[in-house]
Amino acid sequence: MAPNSRDIVQQRGAASARRVADKLSITDVREYQALCDAYSVAYEFPAPLIVRIADDMLADLRADVGASRADRIVALGRDGHSLALAMAGLDQSFFRRHISNVVLSRALVENAVQDLEHHQGLDFPQIHGYRRVAPRVDPADSVGGLRALSDYLQAHQVPVGRPGSRVTVFDTSFKGTVQELLAAVYPETAFTGRYAFLGESPHDPHPGSKVGYELHLAASETRQGRPFYVLPAENSKTFAH
Repeated sequence: MAPNSRDIVQQRGAASARRVADKLSITDVREYQALCDAYSVAYEFPAPLIVRIADDMLADLRADVGASRADRIVALGRDGHSLALAMAGLDQSFFRRHISNVVLSRALVENAVQDLEHHQGLDFPQIHGYRRVAPRVDPADSVGGLRALSDYLQAHQVPVGRPGSRVTVFDTSFKGTVQELLAAVYPETAFTGRYAFLGESPHDPHPGSKVGYELHLAASETRQGRPFYVLPAENSKTFAH
């Protein structure tokens, strides 16, 4: 009898768990079983959702490239790595030609913002609503922050700072903080964003530059562009929690 979809999910989960257990030298039976269960749940539930969203995004990203609306597409890791992995599997050729898979935390880009503030005297009032991570950055560590960020992105073929350049970023969620921080430090580059789950911010300096796929809430429906702390009763807002 041919295996059903649940059997296939469990087999894939077990295979992934074995690889990870070998790398981490996990031998305890209970720990190994927990790993198997975690991978099986991921394969059965989040993975199909992420793949579907990635497929929908890919259609729009291809259109962006075809219409010359994007010079480069950037996957914002960590969270965006799951979408990038799905896209690489769905269209490897397009992924190789047009997408850079990078690690860009809010704190990393905030560091570049503070470099410009502390060492070049610039001010960025337009992104005040996007700087909740600012206290995490030590101003003493911001020296050379913009250069380090630029070198990193340009090494990954992202044309930041080039006059007239256009970059599309994609991520899982939520209000596009990294996109807006990048837009502030690289005013020569136009940034657009595609997100699995998006809650618009009333403080967005570039309204209309972001699209949500599984969820797209207007600013009036969110907590100032932030997720809800309590699970909403309205099912359509589940992913805003």
